[in-house]
Amino acid sequence: MNKIIRDIVVMGKKAIVTPSTLLTGLVSYWKLDEASDGSDAVTRNDSVGTNHLTDFGTTPSQAGLKGNEVLFTTANSEYLKVDSNASLQMGDIDFTIVAWVTLTTVNAIHDILSKYNNTATNNREFILYYNYVGVDNAGNRFTFGVTSAGTSASIRNVLANNLGAPTAGARYMIKIWHDKTANTINIQVNNGTADSAAHTTGVFAGDSPFILGALPVASRYASEAVDEVGIWKRLLTTDEDTEIYNGGAGKTYPFDGGVPDGIVIFDGNSMTAEASSSYPSTAFDLLSGTWFYRNFGVSGQTTIEMIADGVDQIDSLYSAAFSNNVVVYWEVTNDLKLGATRADAQARMVTYCQARQAAGFKVVVGTILPREQVGTPETFEADRIAINTYIRENYTDFADVVADVAGDSRIGDAGDCNDTTYYNADKVHMVDAGYAIVAGIVATAIGTL
Repeated sequence: MNKIIRDIVVMGKKAIVTPSTLLTGLVSYWKLDEASDGSDAVTRNDSVGTNHLTDFGTTPSQAGLKGNEVLFTTANSEYLKVDSNASLQMGDIDFTIVAWVTLTTVNAIHDILSKYNNTATNNREFILYYNYVGVDNAGNRFTFGVTSAGTSASIRNVLANNLGAPTAGARYMIKIWHDKTANTINIQVNNGTADSAAHTTGVFAGDSPFILGALPVASRYASEAVDEVGIWKRLLTTDEDTEIYNGGAGKTYPFDGGVPDGIVIFDGNSMTAEASSSYPSTAFDLLSGTWFYRNFGVSGQTTIEMIADGVDQIDSLYSAAFSNNVVVYWEVTNDLKLGATRADAQARMVTYCQARQAAGFKVVVGTILPREQVGTPETFEADRIAINTYIRENYTDFADVVADVAGDSRIGDAGDCNDTTYYNADKVHMVDAGYAIVAGIVATAIGTL
């Protein structure tokens, strides 16, 4: 199906909802609500993705924080496991994991969750456990450990010293995270004061399985209850910490706000930036359904800068919980204005869009409008037409749909930038009437996804 959108289709009004921001960047969430009397193996489903946990044993359930929780018993040698895949591998990125834990006893090591095959294969990645014998000269602590190379020599631990020794039978919300910018690993219990440790070498991304309730390769099996486990490939904010802890009552997926149809992210230059453009917010209001909205447009921004920001700024917002994860790319014009060759500007566009697709997003690419601003290169118009032709003929190699704003005869032909009905006097930026046309075409394009 050809998806080059020039016309505007009026859609239903976007529903007004307030979904939780905890849905963004969420990789997997296990409610662990499945009922089990301990007589058969019961799979625990991932509410967000497909990382369903296979029951190795006959792990029973009991009443938990929200619905049921799983109850592990050391003597039964039981645990829950899903094999490694890209969604569960971390590396040197921001990530956060939250779990609610109740220790049955405090006189043994209890492994809570891990990707940590500590055999000769050197596949140690990360682990959260309770240790009573002492690590880093301290015992009776919840402990978060990571490695940078999978080896025992690269292990780095941080202990929940601000909590102190946990009590058997008490339920705790444990949050662990790696901050790649601050170069720290961190652990926080019950939304209290966090403990941090410097760690500058990232987290090993190996192929160890993700496991709850045991470290089978070390023949360690826990006695504990575990509930409400979530993984985000981003850092949570302090407001989100407060929200998910909820004064000790906790929250479960989808965190009371419902699951929106998707997230739409606008990225570009001053033609996208909220301070100077009305098109993104207008396009967003034209969408039907329920959506998250993000705008990363920056005045003067080029595609090179967008490529540099893409992983941290945009890819971290992807969530398997959404039916649609959409990025709207609208740039190239600044690349050409600042002297990039046609080939370089085109290649940068493709690189940016393909990277977002690789992260799981659907990409809307906008065609380039005319400009006659002072200082615009003489080759701009010819380059613009050539790249627009390339987009229309080859977009399936790097995008999902074209918002062909340059195909609209009111704003897209050579010289249209002199028409003050739609353009500002600077002959590059638009007035609201022009941005309304762009918004309608972009919203229609998003609506095809």
